[in-house]
Amino acid sequence: MKVNQLSMQANEFIQQCDRRTTITDKEIVKEWLKQNGIPVFQALLDFQEKYGGINYSFGGKLNHSCTLDVMRHPATGCGMPKVFKYKDQYMVECLHFIYEGVHKSGYMDRAGKLYYLNSENPYPFVNNIQELLEKHAMYYRLLQKQKQWVVRELYESDVTAWLSNTEQKPIPLLEASQEDSTWWQSHDGKLFVSIHRVTGSRFAAKAYAADAAVLQQHGLSSNLSLQGFPFSCYYDPEKETVEMENTKEIYCFNQRLYRTCNYSRVTIQQVKEIKEVPLYLSGQKDIHVKNHVEEFLLKLPNLVLPTDDYDPSLIEFARQSGDEMILKLISYLADMKHPDDRNRRTPAEHNLDRLLYQEYLRRMSLVVEGQPVKVNPLFFYPYHIARAPEVFDIENDYFVIKRMRHSYVRSISKLAFFYMKCAQQGNEAASQAYRVYEPLLLLYCLGGYILKEHGFIEVGGGAFHQHSWQLLIGKEPIDIYRRATEAWEQRNWEHAIAQIQRIKWAEKNVAQSRVSDETWNVAFARIERKLGIDPSEFAFRSVDEQQLVSKLFAACPELRRVQGTLAHWICDSYLQWAVLLDRKHPVAMKYPCLYEPFIELLRDEIQTEAWEEQTMLLIALLEQESILNYADALRGNDH
Repeated sequence: MKVNQLSMQANEFIQQCDRRTTITDKEIVKEWLKQNGIPVFQALLDFQEKYGGINYSFGGKLNHSCTLDVMRHPATGCGMPKVFKYKDQYMVECLHFIYEGVHKSGYMDRAGKLYYLNSENPYPFVNNIQELLEKHAMYYRLLQKQKQWVVRELYESDVTAWLSNTEQKPIPLLEASQEDSTWWQSHDGKLFVSIHRVTGSRFAAKAYAADAAVLQQHGLSSNLSLQGFPFSCYYDPEKETVEMENTKEIYCFNQRLYRTCNYSRVTIQQVKEIKEVPLYLSGQKDIHVKNHVEEFLLKLPNLVLPTDDYDPSLIEFARQSGDEMILKLISYLADMKHPDDRNRRTPAEHNLDRLLYQEYLRRMSLVVEGQPVKVNPLFFYPYHIARAPEVFDIENDYFVIKRMRHSYVRSISKLAFFYMKCAQQGNEAASQAYRVYEPLLLLYCLGGYILKEHGFIEVGGGAFHQHSWQLLIGKEPIDIYRRATEAWEQRNWEHAIAQIQRIKWAEKNVAQSRVSDETWNVAFARIERKLGIDPSEFAFRSVDEQQLVSKLFAACPELRRVQGTLAHWICDSYLQWAVLLDRKHPVAMKYPCLYEPFIELLRDEIQTEAWEEQTMLLIALLEQESILNYADALRGNDH
């Protein structure tokens, strides 16, 4: 295939795509880019003339989508493309993707090569727009045959063996061949393989199969995970289960997906064929979601202490010390089935994990402080100060520890238990040490996890280097049981506060708003009334705005600098909506992500004028198109 010349298949695909209104005239585009200080490339002008305004999606309306346009930005409906400079090379935003629910932008350089931004560095993904369209035309061809495919990465040896099969020689798809990849298919049309020419990669290709059995028939089955296209999922054919996004927690507005703070993945049982997955997405089969945190917090006040797990003297010591709950947590962990998908925590669950880990660091640092042994708390074990033996064996005496032999919580449970025993025997240092582990025991009971690798510690949805632990430490002591319950019951509020705190307020260029406070107040109130909120109803009026503001400033003092500006209005409205969500207001529950696009604007924009302009556009869009429930949209899809 010649460069810049599309195959018949790709041309047919483009004819099937929607094309929204935009400007494609080269001279007008060129003049507009120059007026706004945006670099002008011939490749960019050709791109806009031929393909500007094209948009398409795979897997229904909202799963994977792509928009080709220099002139318009899908997040706001209008605006200027972003410009990225890397070394001496300029790149201009021209593509807008939703891939597995994540929004990405594509940038074009002077030569027409397309890039993603990866950690602020450009990553080339195709040599030109024609290659991308050829690839997506193949996806379109696949989905004409079947609405869901199973995908597996192939090693080079797999590819070589498959291509050398003389009995059923694969068929090359010449029309789909590109400069850096080629496509092949099996004779029965149930297997397609895309072969990449990527230097140094362990994976040489991707297989798209009608089902897992097809991979076995062609000798391409292995231990590598089976994923799904276009509906993203992880398929286990032996267990007949699929793990996938919980569509009830995903919402869409203006071609952008948003997730609630309860966003989660679900495991679907009895899925014998990958083709069944769209049935679950379309609501024709039930999806059962496990709410582990909520279930455990309901059990927490009624946890029992099995007397067979501990000797009577230790139980009496724990009761007199007010630490009976520590033994209850250890017994609970010994019988708890630990999930394999520890990294599938929701944002609300991550907030709990982070809270408990901060209290653990606070307690640990207090124990270390003033001790003769100077050691980083993360490498500290209480026997350094308790003068207890480093090698201790209590498993033979206590079956509760033996039950954890293959559990990742065994080490923490064993330490907490052992130092309580030392404290019972009169070791004063140990009496401080065993309580240090209590927040971690609760964290594990709630399904949380801690990973340590290459000098980094991952907990609460983020990672930090072990030498920067002081930045994470809790400032005030907390009642971990009361606070954990409170954080869960107010999880939308906690999530909203966390989102506001992540905004880099120090970088914002805040100026006096050109629009009056009353104008913004009326605009936001108008949106809420349109959705069905009655400002006079008790649930809405019972949100104490003064208390809300004081709590907001306490959690994020930087906001005082923007008080009275649009930024403050957005944050205040965002928090009020979070309170309504926590109170399970029916309208708020239907539109939980109403203010997420506005918060996203605050993260992205630096100048006050830009906030105001984009906010006005967003308000106008919301009055035309409401945030939709993803699952509802799929049910209305012909696919």
